[in-house]
Amino acid sequence: MSSTETVAENRIYNDAIDKEEIIDDWQLDMNFHVFSKHTRQTISAQDTLVHLECVEQLTPVDMMNLANGEHDATGHCVWMGAFLLLDALGVLLQECFTGKRILELGCGTGIGGIGLMCAHEKERRPSYVLLTDADPDALQVCQRNCQQHNQLSENKYDIKELTWGEPLSPENLNASFDTTLATDVLYDIALLPPLFQTAHSALKANGLFVLSHVPRACYSSQHPPVDDLDQYIIDQATHNGFLLHRHIFPNQLPREFRTKESLNESVSLTDMQEVGASLFVFRKAPEK
Repeated sequence: MSSTETVAENRIYNDAIDKEEIIDDWQLDMNFHVFSKHTRQTISAQDTLVHLECVEQLTPVDMMNLANGEHDATGHCVWMGAFLLLDALGVLLQECFTGKRILELGCGTGIGGIGLMCAHEKERRPSYVLLTDADPDALQVCQRNCQQHNQLSENKYDIKELTWGEPLSPENLNASFDTTLATDVLYDIALLPPLFQTAHSALKANGLFVLSHVPRACYSSQHPPVDDLDQYIIDQATHNGFLLHRHIFPNQLPREFRTKESLNESVSLTDMQEVGASLFVFRKAPEK
């Protein structure tokens, strides 16, 4: 081995030792709590403003942890699909949410359910909302966000851990909801079957599933890319016992409500239209 190669190897080894010592000295817990900074944000929800604890954007370390399967901080952000739902409340509220029992799947920060429970007059809100997520850490954030809003009656909502595709408890989940809701949850196309299975199992006869979708699904060798993702979603819904009731695009909605101080102020309906975002409303098909 040449002297140059020896020096290079020693430098790499010493750099590695230095990094280990730095991490040990800092005593860092390598998870998103260290790198994702939660802040209090204001979000426009039709005729009201919702104040929410969330992460404004993921850091590179968050992305590394997500890729390595160590920690998933995505549920601590508010994504475009949630903004689209809030902009569409005026169109969807009466048919899908007013006076209804609602189950939110993949609630994350809770912005979807909280937006429903805060926006508009009391008589136009849901009768009950169950916010669920598979990530216990995200549910803690959701709990804190619900507690920040004094207008939310504790008997009007609950927060529970729920993994899609698993059997639902008969006493309080199975076939007991008028509407299920999910916003921007399809970051992996493999999640579609369990998502639809859980949404279907939770709904009463003729119930609705509102899916606010932004096309960013990733693929794998088991799930290769599809030519038309929207049509694939519709086909999967049909296979799992749903009928397409409405398909709503951002350019069909009234001008969005925004304030300059709100987190969603920078995301317009035009932006949503350009990236292919849309709202699916599926109806549970009658049993044969």
